[in-house]
Amino acid sequence: MSLTEEILSQLPGDALTGLRRTDNILASLRADNAPIPNVVKVSQQPLGAVDWDVIICGGTLGILIGCALAVKGVRVALLERGILPRHKTHCRH
Repeated sequence: MSLTEEILSQLPGDALTGLRRTDNILASLRADNAPIPNVVKVSQQPLGAVDWDVIICGGTLGILIGCALAVKGVRVALLERGILPRHKTHCRH
């Protein structure tokens, strides 16, 4: 067992397994073989009644956190003031 594994095994909640799972998700995103749903919608209309688990107010970190939560199955709404740049076909309007 490496020193890292030894330290992480002492933390509550099985941190090592969570770290490995996160590393696998990031690797699949980098390899561009992770399923990415078409979830970006542009609207000038008021939101009205919404049903989300989490609402995040933009920013680079907010986008990354929102993506990570969405991969875990959390219903995420991201409010962003500016227009998100397109990256391949992952971001659709």
